[in-house]
Amino acid sequence: MTSDPNNLTPEELFLLAVEHYQKGQYEDALRLLIKAEETSPNGKYPKASYNKGVLYHKVFKEPEKALAAFIKAEHDSPDGKYPDASFGKGVLYEKAFKEPEKALEAY
Repeated sequence: MTSDPNNLTPEELFLLAVEHYQKGQYEDALRLLIKAEETSPNGKYPKASYNKGVLYHKVFKEPEKALAAFIKAEHDSPDGKYPDASFGKGVLYEKAFKEPEKALEAY
């Protein structure tokens, strides 16, 4: 796979983002996930959105951005469901936002 992000499909961008993540290159991984979303049809790529949420939550410690990414992953899924994103929302509501009622709804 070429590493020039301008010539990659959304899926190739996603896979390259995973490679960067595994190497600890988190900013590059995030940049590639954003580009994967932007170059996807209608800007919808739930897998990239979910993984952005994981980065925002676990690496960058930005719960608001993580929540927005998890919500986008759910919204952009064909059936409106993305179980891992729902779980991520629940964790954020419970741990970061201290909103147990919303956490239960998300789980």
